[in-house]
Amino acid sequence: MYSIPKWFYDILEKQYGDKNLKQAIRSLKKVPYLSVRINKLKYTEKEFEEFLQKNNIQIIKKVDTVYYVNSGLIIISEEFKSGKIIAQDASSYLAAKNLGVLSNELVLDICAAPGGKTAVLAEQMENKGEIIAIDIHQHKIKLIETNMKKLEIDIVKAIVMDGRNVNKQGRKFDKILVDVPCSGYGVIRKKPEILYSKNRENIEELAKLQLEILNSAADILKDGGELVYSTCTITDKENTDNIEKFLKERKEFKVEKLYIPENVSGDYDKLGGFCINYKEEIMDNFYIIKLKKGEKC
Repeated sequence: MYSIPKWFYDILEKQYGDKNLKQAIRSLKKVPYLSVRINKLKYTEKEFEEFLQKNNIQIIKKVDTVYYVNSGLIIISEEFKSGKIIAQDASSYLAAKNLGVLSNELVLDICAAPGGKTAVLAEQMENKGEIIAIDIHQHKIKLIETNMKKLEIDIVKAIVMDGRNVNKQGRKFDKILVDVPCSGYGVIRKKPEILYSKNRENIEELAKLQLEILNSAADILKDGGELVYSTCTITDKENTDNIEKFLKERKEFKVEKLYIPENVSGDYDKLGGFCINYKEEIMDNFYIIKLKKGEKC
């Protein structure tokens, strides 16, 4: 009826109910908008908005320094080529923004490629401190390094590493961004093939992997440190259910309040995480939750 796999239809029905099911499916099928974020290390909002006005490009939506615009020509502009702006969705930006990093901190970005969230962290740190950005694939490390050079960010060290093994590298971090590999059902608008390339068993496997990565990250977070767990998917199993399991075992962690702008739509879950979902017309669907580490009981 809706040209989606029956098993995925059943998941949506269970999560959203009959009342919201049609809207949820329609949301996943909408045409995506182009979005770019200002690199505040090189550019200002005023300069960018003057550029848009000069080129008759309209703003569809603005979330902090992320702009959704009505022209794809922006990605061939000199502003884009020179690293003054970067292609990024506001959902991805908010995941990094909520970590609340400060200058001179030691920060870990897990599964960091291609580096969009890493760049947000570096910008918030005013390019002062140290960010270790890891990814399991060598070619993605090169991509991170290329993007950081373009954006004139020099505090990032990109390393090949499996996120499940970060607790073996010997350092403790002030803040950690745990943006885990996921089913990707929050970005179906941009990658419709995802809908037909995965199944229910894949979600089970991914949820297990995600929890392993989260636990490994938790081991090397300093007492009093904070981490953000995020996914670009909408399944409870990869989001709320995973965090519920984690908090049950890791009593030293508590949920922290999130920063969600008023013009971003979605729902808080029972734990205090936020899911940007079918209610959001423009942005990618995303799950974000912030956790703080205290002392072990």
